[in-house]
Amino acid sequence: VQLTKKCGELEQQTQQLKTLQKQIEGLNATSKKQNDDLETARKEAKDLKQQNDTLVKTKSDLDKKIAANTSTQGDKLETLNKECTTLKNKIGDQDNLLKESKKKNDELEKKRIEAEQTNTNLKKAHETETQ
Repeated sequence: VQLTKKCGELEQQTQQLKTLQKQIEGLNATSKKQNDDLETARKEAKDLKQQNDTLVKTKSDLDKKIAANTSTQGDKLETLNKECTTLKNKIGDQDNLLKESKKKNDELEKKRIEAEQTNTNLKKAHETETQ
């Protein structure tokens, strides 16, 4: 009787062990899947970090180019402003020369008219004397 009781207990323990073994196998499978998922996530994180590093470098390079272009554009704009000022001054000088030339031309025209008048008067005086 005791032996039968002991056998029954052993069979019960064997069933419990089989159940525990199945649970352990299930936990091992779950753990392996979680480890695989974790490794996949690590790889994705590494890839994303590399992608981010590349983007940061690209942004830095673009910022440098923008700064260089801005500086160059600023220099070009300054040069154009200087050229514009120089041209405005030249235009002002040309305008002044044109005004002076017009004034001299008007004076010469006035003197020419006076000379013609004097010449006409002299001719009349000469004709009167010779008659």
